[in-house]
Amino acid sequence: MSPSSASLSKPGIIDLRQVYDTPSIDFSKPPMPYVKGTRLQIRSHVPPPPTRNRRFATKADVHEIMTLPPLQRCLQRPSLGTELEGANLLPLLITGGVQLQDGGAQVVSVLVPDIAGQRTLIAKFYDPLYYKHGYPEDIDGDPFRCAEHDYSHEAAVYEDLGALQGKIVPQYYGSYTCNLTGSEWARSVYLIIIDFVSGVCMRDLDPRELSQPQRQTIMKTIIDAESEIYMHGVIHRDLHPRNFLLSIDNERGDVNRIVFVDFGNSDVRRILPGAYHKSRPSGVRVSPLLRWDERMRRHDQFLEQRWIEDRWVDFSWIDWDWQPWLVNCWGDSTHYAKITPEMDQTWLGRFRYPPSPPPY
Repeated sequence: MSPSSASLSKPGIIDLRQVYDTPSIDFSKPPMPYVKGTRLQIRSHVPPPPTRNRRFATKADVHEIMTLPPLQRCLQRPSLGTELEGANLLPLLITGGVQLQDGGAQVVSVLVPDIAGQRTLIAKFYDPLYYKHGYPEDIDGDPFRCAEHDYSHEAAVYEDLGALQGKIVPQYYGSYTCNLTGSEWARSVYLIIIDFVSGVCMRDLDPRELSQPQRQTIMKTIIDAESEIYMHGVIHRDLHPRNFLLSIDNERGDVNRIVFVDFGNSDVRRILPGAYHKSRPSGVRVSPLLRWDERMRRHDQFLEQRWIEDRWVDFSWIDWDWQPWLVNCWGDSTHYAKITPEMDQTWLGRFRYPPSPPPY
């Protein structure tokens, strides 16, 4: 099995099929341990600081992916962050699966009596073994870089959004590590614990069954909440319906609460370069007229077509003229900072000629 120097020299995404011949190693993984009835002992852990490092696999990563089985790769990796010395071991019982699939973080419902008695919580395990490990998956990211990125960023986001916990984001109960063992091995896995939020995933709702005023109310609530999250120093980079939980009044059909979940792809503004902060000072409520302008295309995530029974079906949440609606909702708002020429140039200058650098 020999690497192709031409493929290894390509920047960015690496097509593993062009790098190596058919691999001779076993890419199988042990059965996933995050199943109902599993009992673990967890200990408080300080994650590594979030960075802006990309998750792309390096040449060395590719070589390792194609020459070592996934479990062996995990056993060779050193632990990250800091386990708190003297911290008590807390018993955790997995009571059900929420998102269990090979290719990313594993999400389960749990009981942790020392944290919340018999109240159900959510644990999110960032286990690199169950991220993508290459052939035949042809990854563009290294599983360890991906797991570290998701863990460090999500933990940092919840810390920075302390004032919003229990409101538009779940209550956060900290970051932890646990030990998993086999007959001849042991390894550490990182996790966070958040509150269980009762509600329905927005992705599972059929927007065709809701009136336009109802959908407009939902979108306005999302935009106001996202703007508050940004004001508190977090950039949510995955504004897709699957990442919102809605609490709905079954009798009236009104939405009582919307909660943002899954911050693995988010950035905390404090790690961004100084030039960003110079033009976008923290603690300022930026008007949706700027950050949600139709040219920014943030609302595109809510325009969806699904292939159902041999035809495309419109599942879009938005069926109205976007920009006039923005102006109608926030044109006279005093809740947000007054739009100055400098703010207008920062956010919308790139759509004019000559364009200014795009915002992050």
